[in-house]
Amino acid sequence: MASKPSAKPKVLSTTEMTRRAQKFVATWKGASSEQADSQTWWNDLFETFGLDRRTVAVFEQRAKRASTGERGRIDIFMPGVMIGESKSLGKDLQAAEDQALDYLATGDITPAEMPRYVVASDFDVIRIRDLESPSDDPIQFRVQDLTKNIRHFAFLSGYRAPKRAIEKQEAVTVQAARTMGALYDTLLGDVDAMAEGHDSEQAAVFMTRLLFLLYGDDAGGLWDQGLFERFVLDHTAEDGSDCGALITQLFQVLDTPKQRRSPHLDDIYLAFPYVNGGLFQDRVDIPTFNRDMRAALLVACREEWSGVSPAIFGSLFQGMSSREARRKQGEHYTTETNILKTLRPLFLDAIEEQLKAAWPSEAALLKLHDSFEAMRYMDPAMGCGNFIIIAYREMRDIELRLLERLRELRGETTAYTLDGTWDLKVSPDQFGGIEINWWPAKIAETAMFLVDHQANQRMAESLGAAPERLPIKLAPKIVHADALTVEWVDLFTPSPHVYVFGNPPFLGKKVRTAAQRDTMDRVWSKHGKYSKQMDFVTSWFAAAMTYFQDPRAQGGGHFAFVATNSVTQGEPVESLFGTMRRLGWHIRFAYRNFAWTSEAAGAAAVHCVIIGCDRNPSDPRRIFTATASGDREEWVQEISPYLTEGAQIPVTKRMTPLSPALSPAMVGSQPSDGGNLLLDAEARDEALRDPIAAPYVQRYVGADELISNKGRWCLWLRNADLAEALRSPFIADRLAKVREMREASTYPSTLAMAQTPHLFWNDQQPSVPYICIPAHFTAARDYATVARFEPNVVASNANFTAVDPDGLLFAVISSKMFLAWQRLVGGRIKSDLRFGNTSTWNTFPFPSISAAERERIITAGQAVLDARESLAGQSLAQMYNPIAMDAELLKAHMHLDKIIDRLFGFAKVPSEQARAQRLFERYVQMTQQGQLAA
Repeated sequence: MASKPSAKPKVLSTTEMTRRAQKFVATWKGASSEQADSQTWWNDLFETFGLDRRTVAVFEQRAKRASTGERGRIDIFMPGVMIGESKSLGKDLQAAEDQALDYLATGDITPAEMPRYVVASDFDVIRIRDLESPSDDPIQFRVQDLTKNIRHFAFLSGYRAPKRAIEKQEAVTVQAARTMGALYDTLLGDVDAMAEGHDSEQAAVFMTRLLFLLYGDDAGGLWDQGLFERFVLDHTAEDGSDCGALITQLFQVLDTPKQRRSPHLDDIYLAFPYVNGGLFQDRVDIPTFNRDMRAALLVACREEWSGVSPAIFGSLFQGMSSREARRKQGEHYTTETNILKTLRPLFLDAIEEQLKAAWPSEAALLKLHDSFEAMRYMDPAMGCGNFIIIAYREMRDIELRLLERLRELRGETTAYTLDGTWDLKVSPDQFGGIEINWWPAKIAETAMFLVDHQANQRMAESLGAAPERLPIKLAPKIVHADALTVEWVDLFTPSPHVYVFGNPPFLGKKVRTAAQRDTMDRVWSKHGKYSKQMDFVTSWFAAAMTYFQDPRAQGGGHFAFVATNSVTQGEPVESLFGTMRRLGWHIRFAYRNFAWTSEAAGAAAVHCVIIGCDRNPSDPRRIFTATASGDREEWVQEISPYLTEGAQIPVTKRMTPLSPALSPAMVGSQPSDGGNLLLDAEARDEALRDPIAAPYVQRYVGADELISNKGRWCLWLRNADLAEALRSPFIADRLAKVREMREASTYPSTLAMAQTPHLFWNDQQPSVPYICIPAHFTAARDYATVARFEPNVVASNANFTAVDPDGLLFAVISSKMFLAWQRLVGGRIKSDLRFGNTSTWNTFPFPSISAAERERIITAGQAVLDARESLAGQSLAQMYNPIAMDAELLKAHMHLDKIIDRLFGFAKVPSEQARAQRLFERYVQMTQQGQLAA
């Protein structure tokens, strides 16, 4: 297939491209027909980026389809760059992408012409797939948002994006880690490298030194390939008796400059380089070897180490610290994809944007390159260093592409001469971290050297030269300490060019130790009062804000942390984000709740959010949402604490409802009776056989009884003639036991109630019809499992109640709109939703309604109750089975939702995310109006 001649594109400014993109969007608004509009649409798209389509790409290029063997026509083809397919409005873009890939699979397209990008569009949505980064999800956005996504078409101007193909490397790394686990088990047995003490520290040092030697044998450029394997195979006894002693001597040689080594050493020792950098500096205990231990070491030597990813090997290696973990074959690691969710929006994407903008200009590239020198990267919860390792690798990749481009612009063909200090602006000593455990800290030091060596190899392959790293002169700054008890300023001086990031530990209030509670108090005390309900992970947010308060930060700074999703739910939100807002921090980007996978196969994932912050109030912000087809990105003006578009204002507790249409909710009635006023089925039957006691038996509903329709009852004696009631032996016996229980209490309030044993300790029972709301209910259902009861059904303190004489409140809380609010601002117990009267009900921004609207809502709510009545005998749990609901009940709810949604301005059925965003907007409006009125 003959390729079209290429032509240099016009170099357009960002402003000009934005203007052209706006024109393109306006021109093609409403286009829908593949046949009628396709070619003109592509011509205009190319023109947007300064390209004359006729000089760079062809329409209707004939090619065979692999699936059918028939010849077809590619909609548009730009050799070596992209293949494009158009579909009519609303058609499946995955099918369009598959069609393009079908053309590429036959061999009709030569290797030289093979494109990197597949672009598909239905005139409303554009989808871009990078074929050289198969690990990345496709980029997909609306055509109307083209101006916000111009950067994704940078390849049309010759910019080369980084390649990300990690699956093969991950497979190699997992296998290598299994081999290392077997070696660890054979050499060190039950020694746990994560424990405290001399033996554990020595095990950590010994195993990381072996890792260095094994990698160096295969990596190339460090010493002759297979040198360490030959050392073990040819110079140690087969029974292993001298293996430990000779390895000890080798460690000493590696720490000795060549000019100072004894001339009497065997030549194989002299073949090893001087390593230095502290890696082999101190004496280390080495186990006494036997035949099996030597054999295990040789097995490890024969593994392929050059293809190992230091980024995930650290996690795998760290996971082998105990024998139990090693038996699981080393499959525990955090994926690079998830780590890049933090690093890309924090700084990598911005630097890529700067590289794209500078691509045509030597002067701009040199200026950008110089800026790298001031940057610093810190992970204060470092673990085995995978965040700083990936950050370093990515920055070295950007720098390499920048140097390659400079060479192109200068027309240079000879190899670079690099000394590793003047030419390179990205150095290992710009990266650092703090780690509380010895073992992962040692792994990080070694892994950083390995990834540095790999980066240098890529540079040598591309530019013909790379810096020598042996002996080690530049190393990451790693502190072995508790990050919350040391000064971060001792690691890197605060500045606007410091990026802080990581995945700190998650610990809820109930599982924190006393020492951790004290640490959290100390860290947060620098910023005032804080909620003790906040997760331990928020301590790193507080410490980062303290770090950047240093005047040397000049009001700048950037940090991003992976956190449990609880930090965006319930009570902690006001404490964390209120403090951030007060100190001038803004949410720069956020990943909404997603699974932070850390297992190669089979394990449950932790659900997390990622929150990135800076103190620049003006730039647009980004929200990422995980979907089945990849992460969806939105550009917004501001991000709320609930990770929706909106002001960074937390929802604060209220003692009264924000909406005048709602009556207050309160906790149900608490008996504090030792179980004597409560009746099971047997006790109820006994009471009903007593003519005096029978009138006082009423249904009693806790959360379980409410949701699962379980039977429970109580003696309800609020308005009883007590003298008459005590004529019942059943009642008299029960009340005597209540009095006895209360008199034995140490609580003054309970002691006081001993004088009225017939009454609940806290009587909150409504005297009119009311709604009953469980304090906790599952998040899996589409609707809240609430009920409307007459006052003769007693609600326990496991529920909340609100008087509802006409049924309005039942309808409101039975809507998807309320459930969206509950999920957005309410608390959680594990995965269950936690209703709060002051936090979710009183803050619900339900609008003022007319009499006619009120009647429509009540009628729709009654239809839901009628549909339930037809399912008599089923529990709420059964009625609201998340897999399948009764058709009539679902129909009634959908009609109710339609009415409620319209009150909030929705003409069509909105997504839950759209509901949440609209609710938060209304909350901000209503609270600000209230403040103005006050």
